[in-house]
Amino acid sequence: WGRRWTFLLTDSVGYSPEGGTGGGLVFGQLGTGPGSISGNPLVNLNPQLSPNQSIVSANARRLSNTVLGEFQLNAGRRSAVTFGGSYGILRFLDGGYIDSDTVGFRAGYNYSASARDTLALSYGGSLSRFLGMGRENISHVVQLSYGRRVTGRMSFQVSAGPQITALDTALGTRESLVSWSLDSFLRYHFNQADASLAYRHGVSGGSGVFLGSEIDEVSASLSRQLSRLWRGSVDFAFAHNDSLQEIALGAAGRRFNTWRGGFELSRPVGRYARMYFRYGVQRQSAANVVCSGAGCPLFGTRQIFGLGFNFRFKTIELE
Repeated sequence: WGRRWTFLLTDSVGYSPEGGTGGGLVFGQLGTGPGSISGNPLVNLNPQLSPNQSIVSANARRLSNTVLGEFQLNAGRRSAVTFGGSYGILRFLDGGYIDSDTVGFRAGYNYSASARDTLALSYGGSLSRFLGMGRENISHVVQLSYGRRVTGRMSFQVSAGPQITALDTALGTRESLVSWSLDSFLRYHFNQADASLAYRHGVSGGSGVFLGSEIDEVSASLSRQLSRLWRGSVDFAFAHNDSLQEIALGAAGRRFNTWRGGFELSRPVGRYARMYFRYGVQRQSAANVVCSGAGCPLFGTRQIFGLGFNFRFKTIELE
């Protein structure tokens, strides 16, 4: 047709000897506008697509993996359609936590109203299965998105809409919850630095602690090029998780408040890899939670040190 299209295939793998060691939440976009579902694969996947790990577990080894495919077709000079699917797993190598599989689908339509303004409409569906529990959550969300490049340095995006979740409860019933979802971010580019602020509200997989949770998460980050090779960043994140089971049954809800902060140094290793060093502090408190022994989340404060690599492949464009 002579129309330009792109295809993204990405795989994000993570292993940690202590659950919940991630840094701040990063909201990115790939493609022409807010309808893109993947996030920025060079930084972090869209948090709606990867297994949520915002509740910090104790010394429990965990493995996560998310495979995502996305197809985007530019239907015209100002519009594009996006389709994508994902499959993610969360596995704990130590007992007491909940393993899960999540399958997701998302489709969106983008329209560039002007050189600075972009509108999008998207639909997403997900199925989360909790292994060994015989239960699952099915979620549907529709979002209307607006993005604007305020200046050459500042841009923001807001995506919001209704969310319907059907879940199996501990009483053997199947309940439906109607709530709302919101994803938003603000970016500002300085001469030598980049700052971002993000907020999210919606339903997540429960981080291996809950059979699904309602989450509010806010994060902020600041990064700067320190030299020709080295880049430094600082970040902060706060997450509030309420148990979806208790919300559905109208019971006194278990909840966690989790704070994270830290700094990171990174540098490229070749053309398609980066090496990073990280130090972080985590603090977590809970309400209506009684726990002892294996499977207990973190209560109190913990410091972490990390060393890792990020890899990517060369982008191939097909006409």
